Amino acid sequence: WLALLAILLAAGFLRFYRLDASSLWSDEGNTWAMLGRTYGEIAQAAAADIHPPGYYWLLKLWSILFGTSAWAMRSFSAVAGILLVLVVERLGRLLVAERTAKNWLPLLAALIAAVNPLLVYYSQEARMYMLLALLGAGMMWALVEWLAANQPAQAWLPQLGFVLCAAAGL
Repeated sequence: WLALLAILLAAGFLRFYRLDASSLWSDEGNTWAMLGRTYGEIAQAAAADIHPPGYYWLLKLWSILFGTSAWAMRSFSAVAGILLVLVVERLGRLLVAERTAKNWLPLLAALIAAVNPLLVYYSQEARMYMLLALLGAGMMWALVEWLAANQPAQAWLPQLGFVLCAAAGL
């Protein structure tokens, strides 16, 4: 647990370090503009765009608590990036550690996810990329749990997680 905590703290540092060092760029400006709309207006505007409204709705809820500054908007993606590192470790534990004596492999996977330059970069953008990565990883985690369930009665929670992550990702 201490090693995982250290990895998550490192992931948090990398994602929050200089989070507002640059101003919003074009697409992030579009995200900021969406926050000034009602939930219905967001759905209408998103229908004309390639991105579904779910991310914007969640970010609007986030902005109620944290505001609409560049730091506040990007912090939503930063938190999603940290959660992604945790899901990678949990998924690795399911796939590798329980079947072998190599308990360090899930931690290595988490460390790689924590310091991966692309994951850090997209964790610092006010766009939906990190949320989508988190939902995709969550879907995979739920699928592995679902397939590992010994009895159908044990599979309902992973099935629900899979459906929720898939629906949210769409």
